[in-house]
Amino acid sequence: MKSIVSIIILLCSLLMGSHGLAGDAGPDILGHKLGIWQIQGTANQNRWLIIHNLEEAKATGVFHIEIIGRNNGQPAWSIVHLRDHMAISLEALKRSVIRPLKRGAVYPESFDTAYTQWKQAADGGRLDICATTVVDCLENR
Repeated sequence: MKSIVSIIILLCSLLMGSHGLAGDAGPDILGHKLGIWQIQGTANQNRWLIIHNLEEAKATGVFHIEIIGRNNGQPAWSIVHLRDHMAISLEALKRSVIRPLKRGAVYPESFDTAYTQWKQAADGGRLDICATTVVDCLENR
């Protein structure tokens, strides 16, 4: 009986996704003021993203994020910059995040340089905005 209940719970969680009930509006990206979210990691690495333009994104719908990680067993200060900048749509961001984090820091130096490069490319007519998920866009760059 326990195994049947476990299977039912697993199926329900798969049908609901990581953000709540099917048909749910998804995570409240704009309501989490810190703007730091856990995303899918790997077996050896925890990953999260930092939204750098939360207020501006409310109007534009384009979020500018940085993706960082930490390999398992490493100290808190030992982070890996997986992507210094990524432009992403709200819907893609909602599909990507797992849960909001309550603390963390923003690392603007590497982000600022990469964001400036993105803006120059965008001014030249080349818009690179992720529309799938963070993980997809990381892997398909």
